[in-house]
Amino acid sequence: MPPTSRDDAGLPSGPREGNVTYGDFGGAFGVLPDISLLEFCLGKALSRCSPLGPGELAGELAHWFESSVRVSALQAPLKSLADRGWAALGTEGWSLLDRGHGELSHFDRALTRMFGVDNLVGELAILMKLIKVLERSGS
Repeated sequence: MPPTSRDDAGLPSGPREGNVTYGDFGGAFGVLPDISLLEFCLGKALSRCSPLGPGELAGELAHWFESSVRVSALQAPLKSLADRGWAALGTEGWSLLDRGHGELSHFDRALTRMFGVDNLVGELAILMKLIKVLERSGS
């Protein structure tokens, strides 16, 4: 079994009561932020190039998913990122804040482990596998 695999349907081994803690997420030890795929993708787009306006973000996501993305569909997830203190709207558009970079790095590492990629050559490998998984699942 690879070192990332666990028995009990993917649950980590250890105590069955309380929290199993692997890292520090957002200052609350052991609490993993619950973000949507759209919030993750917006954060990744902003981590590559910012500031970006909503139209530019919609265009980037449309390119990644080969599907049209409505600018209005980005309002709630962008607000969620801002409410978490991960992103901010400035005069030139949305930017990812230092806290957002740090928090998204946890998800990058998790995706690397989930897909069994030991040496990540680039974020593209993870995103392409994620897109293929989503296509197969019909999401």
